[in-house]
Amino acid sequence: MIPGFKTLTLTLIGPLQVPQFLADCGIVGKGQRVAISQPRRVGAIAACERVANERGGKVGDEVGYAIRFESNTCKDTRIKYMTDGVLLQVHVPGTQLLINVNHNSNLQP
Repeated sequence: MIPGFKTLTLTLIGPLQVPQFLADCGIVGKGQRVAISQPRRVGAIAACERVANERGGKVGDEVGYAIRFESNTCKDTRIKYMTDGVLLQVHVPGTQLLINVNHNSNLQP
């Protein structure tokens, strides 16, 4: 964790490996998550599936997603992909880092 920061918001344009690195390098404490926004539900699910596969797990375990009316996470989820709309509607409890993968996103700083 970064001293002095309760929540740190980052905007990153980059590969799917960045959230994995952040989750694994010790910045995110136990019980906290890296949340990544995607502008479309298909993108959030596809990114989640790919990262879960790369990490040798199943969707909904260590890597999960939340889209409108559907959430596939558990208490052990450390990396959570979500649509911009979900990010704007709810605060993500236990989230240390929010990452906006800016693919023509509607979110403004």
